[in-house]
Amino acid sequence: MATTLYDKIANKSVHIALMNPYHESRVAMIKVLHKLGYKHVMICKSVRDLSERMRKTRVDWVISTLLEEQAIKMPLYLHGLYDDHMHDKLRVSYLLTEKQQPQLPAAFADGLLSWFELERMEDARQIQADLEEFFRVLKDAHDSSQHEAFVAAEYFRRYLKKHMIWGDLIAMEKALCNNFPLKPENLLALAEAHFLAGEYNRGRLLVQQAQQLSAESLDQAIDDLLRKFPKALLEKQGSVAERYDVRSAVIIERDEREVQILRQALKRIGVPTVKEYPSFQDAWDAMKDQTEPSLMITEWSSRKGDLSTAQFLQRVRGHGFLKLPVIVMINKLRPQEAQLLNDVHAILLMQKPLREEHAVMSIAFAIQQARLPTERKPIEQQIVNCLQTGDRADAYYLRKMYHADVNIPASRKYYIEAVFNYHHHNYTKARNYLIKGIKLSATEKDKDEVKPNLDKTVLLAKCLFRLGDKSIAIQMLEKARERSPYNIAILMALMEMNYDVGNVTQANAAIEEAEKIDAGNAQVIQAGAKLSLLTGRTEQAAQFLAHMDNLTEIITRMNNQAVSFIQSGDFQKGIELYLSAIKSLPPKEPDFLGVVYYNLALAFLRNEEIDPGLEHLQKSATFSESRVHRRAVNLSKRIEESKAAGKKLKFSKMVSGSDEDRESYKLMGLMDELVAQRHLSVALRGLYRVDGVGVAALDTESAEKEAS
Repeated sequence: MATTLYDKIANKSVHIALMNPYHESRVAMIKVLHKLGYKHVMICKSVRDLSERMRKTRVDWVISTLLEEQAIKMPLYLHGLYDDHMHDKLRVSYLLTEKQQPQLPAAFADGLLSWFELERMEDARQIQADLEEFFRVLKDAHDSSQHEAFVAAEYFRRYLKKHMIWGDLIAMEKALCNNFPLKPENLLALAEAHFLAGEYNRGRLLVQQAQQLSAESLDQAIDDLLRKFPKALLEKQGSVAERYDVRSAVIIERDEREVQILRQALKRIGVPTVKEYPSFQDAWDAMKDQTEPSLMITEWSSRKGDLSTAQFLQRVRGHGFLKLPVIVMINKLRPQEAQLLNDVHAILLMQKPLREEHAVMSIAFAIQQARLPTERKPIEQQIVNCLQTGDRADAYYLRKMYHADVNIPASRKYYIEAVFNYHHHNYTKARNYLIKGIKLSATEKDKDEVKPNLDKTVLLAKCLFRLGDKSIAIQMLEKARERSPYNIAILMALMEMNYDVGNVTQANAAIEEAEKIDAGNAQVIQAGAKLSLLTGRTEQAAQFLAHMDNLTEIITRMNNQAVSFIQSGDFQKGIELYLSAIKSLPPKEPDFLGVVYYNLALAFLRNEEIDPGLEHLQKSATFSESRVHRRAVNLSKRIEESKAAGKKLKFSKMVSGSDEDRESYKLMGLMDELVAQRHLSVALRGLYRVDGVGVAALDTESAEKEAS
């Protein structure tokens, strides 16, 4: 496990802090802990008392009630506790009343390890039973080399099942599957969560995956699960749409005859909700503010006064609809158009004019391939999409299926291995697999009209760039661009690479080419804004920012980029980037202006330049609508008080981070969707997420952190 808490508990050396000084359970708990051999037990009166004691002595495990002032202060304390790596070894458990238990989802998202019912803590026998059970869960996880997330999951699961909160249970089990994908027993736990929620079709699919991954090792567990949920076996299969959970479809087509055929085909397949749009612009205006549909069927066209199919599909993928199965109806395609459809992962092409029987069969096949792929292309698309979206459990399951298929060429299997290695930052291995795959594909017979080497070439260029062969990487991307000239993603990667090596002219040229393809594409606008900010062209940056619907991501990445410059020793470049952002942001964005001024102030303060830091803090404080207003006011007050008293405030330095981390900040996020984001996990923190409540109240508690 990532923590040594079990070892300290096992050898009786654990240092425990109790935060329930005014509750009658205090004396009983101390007696039980002493009886069990734990002598290092302290009583803390408040969060402040705990913090002061932690400066003087070691604390390994905090057991806290949420009574009186702890009800507000302890959740806030836990929320920011693990932002400081000095606390990585500390673990927290709660003692809760029935009414306080709804706070558990947020607490587990913040790193809570376990919880106990406060009502049981008044009886010594019940206290001992609960503690010994907790120690047994820790021991089981330790003995099976499991991450402590499984300990936290065990306790969180009890609350979710007790209150029948199936959505959160599914989210947690899914997070465990994705972060520990080589454990088929996790799939069974997720299947059980779906069964509990009444989603039997999805649960059955997960049981099938577990069977294929585990051979015979889980047969008994699977039998027990299916006996527990007989409806999983007895429920009728239903229509194609019911079996594969297809709830909505989108049609984009002008020809009423074709629309009528599609309407009938989708009705026969059982799709309950179908939305029809006569133009791509209408479809985009509607879809960008809606949830991802289950299926999309679109014509291939390029008409004046409307978005082209190429523009629309790239906007859809760039918007985050990565798993959306797309069927494209065509008459005739040029090779470069066929290449783009391959690049945006169109799952099926249907020839016009349509016939209803053929449409029914084709759409049903496409749905099946999107949900349970058996063909090479759909499996590859699903693997890449799963890795991009963090669904690692599905990715590993599909990888096993893929390698077991003897009909798939070896060159493509090398490509998939390269994809996995690139995702896990193993760029050298990924490069070697890609080179083997490209060489081998020259000798293989492939019936595809589009030779599937472009994806290998693009990924190889990214590997080479990561490994320092940057000029060769740029040359390879230029070749890839010639083969797929409408592909905006390639141009975005070219922009990043050229900027990184100092070729600002070529980086600008890549943005201009992308604007010619689709000036309204959000990725193009964002990339243009970033490049303009980085090169100090504030007027141009302001034009790009004025066309952006959401500034959150670009401000976050801009802050990361400035932090990277400062970490690398280029303090002035980081400051210039902050100032460029301030000049470029429109006045109607007081929230973001306050945030950028605040982060600029922190950069000066950490560089021990107090006066300019205070000046920019005071400017940040003038934006009363900003999320950092209270932080700026409080920190300004502290600095002024320390100056008046002749004292010097100490500000934490930016952690330099690894070379790899700094490199990831230098790249502006346009070519790295496939790279796994590494993070330190404490219990379920970073794995399970929930929308927190009361975030604004954290301002005074974390006044020296950058705001994003």
